Amino acid sequence: MKRTWITLALGTLVVMSTPASAQTQRAVTGNSTATLNRILAGEGRPGDSATTGSGITYRVLPNGTVEMRNPRYGTVKYSNPEPAWQRNLKNQGVGGH
Repeated sequence: MKRTWITLALGTLVVMSTPASAQTQRAVTGNSTATLNRILAGEGRPGDSATTGSGITYRVLPNGTVEMRNPRYGTVKYSNPEPAWQRNLKNQGVGGH
């Protein structure tokens, strides 16, 4: 009984310590993994889309905004991720806002 409880507690800690994006990426299979990585890194092209195993769909809109649809809860979220090269410029104090 004690071992089961300890194993469950350790398993929960491991899952909770894993970033959400890594958890999402594990749920994606095949070519969608590379596409989802590009989308989340801000390097997706308009029209790119990827669906996770749980049914969450990520899509790059024509203006570069990323749409995340979760049909299970009926939610839609929008984000505007910056590509790595833009983040690096801001960190160096070049071209930042």
